[in-house]
Amino acid sequence: MEAPRPFGRRLLLSPTKHRFEKRAVLNPAIHQENGTLHLYYRAVDPEMISSIGYLRADYVNEDVVIRERREEPLIAPEQEFERYGVEDPRVVSFEGRLHMFCTVFNGRDACLGYCTAEHPTGFSERRLIGPLFSREEALKMIAGNARLEAHRQWWSREDPEGLLWEKDASILPRRVGGKIVFLHRLRPDMQIAFLDSLEQLGDLSFWEDHVRHLDRHLLFQRRARWEDSHIGMGPVPIETPDGWLMIYHGATKEPVKTYRAGAALLDLEDPQRVIGRTPLPLFEPEMEWEKVGDVNNVVFPEGLAVRGRILDIYYGAADTVIGRISVRMDQLIDYLKQAGV
Repeated sequence: MEAPRPFGRRLLLSPTKHRFEKRAVLNPAIHQENGTLHLYYRAVDPEMISSIGYLRADYVNEDVVIRERREEPLIAPEQEFERYGVEDPRVVSFEGRLHMFCTVFNGRDACLGYCTAEHPTGFSERRLIGPLFSREEALKMIAGNARLEAHRQWWSREDPEGLLWEKDASILPRRVGGKIVFLHRLRPDMQIAFLDSLEQLGDLSFWEDHVRHLDRHLLFQRRARWEDSHIGMGPVPIETPDGWLMIYHGATKEPVKTYRAGAALLDLEDPQRVIGRTPLPLFEPEMEWEKVGDVNNVVFPEGLAVRGRILDIYYGAADTVIGRISVRMDQLIDYLKQAGV
């Protein structure tokens, strides 16, 4: 079966004169509610400090019409662990609340930040979650496990005193088998964890066991040339009758560093079982505004919205602007089921 062809690629959002987003806007999360799009995006100021911008929009036919775009950050760095930026949000509605997972950066360590809200603009009180171990500590945890050689190589060539570089995380929007499903990425591959409660996200004893047995928690690993450097989750996966539909990113360093987008389908009741993956990128940098920017040759998917049978993918382009591209959801799912793993 021929791979589905994404269509309608367009530039959606650019930097403005407002200082917090004067340099770049990128990597948007989407919360879709009753026809309204709540878009949370990374905004970069002239000193390269990131915050989270916000806009509210809706669809008029195929067009996104912005109804509100805030002139100040919705979320700005406030605490020491995020003094150089709050970045790359994922927002998911789960058990009556909105949950935001983001990257926080202190100038050396990129870790996971987490906060919740009862309404789309009420996020506050971020806290650190995830495996907050130094690379030196983590390397001792996985010593002797040959199945984690790729992780050992990654962690060994970085600052041993720095914390594990942790990004690209979210929970699924419902429990599976009574468990909360947490997807994340300790480079270079993607992992999955099953939680009894969200409090475990901050439990270092839980994370020590997770890291020691990381090979048991792999979601999927790199396999194709276009993703041979590292992979990571894109938007929060969406539930379909055929499985959890995930859009993800893959990076390669040769011949030039490039980020592309792929897709995968996970089993509804066993999301660690991958039904299918795109062997080739779903889409890649083609337009000038995707090829030239703060980081050249980047499409970084991070938001999804559904319009009938159409899946709209919102993404950062060249780490400078935000784009949108569409694909027929039924065609993509059929292709993934036939492509297999």
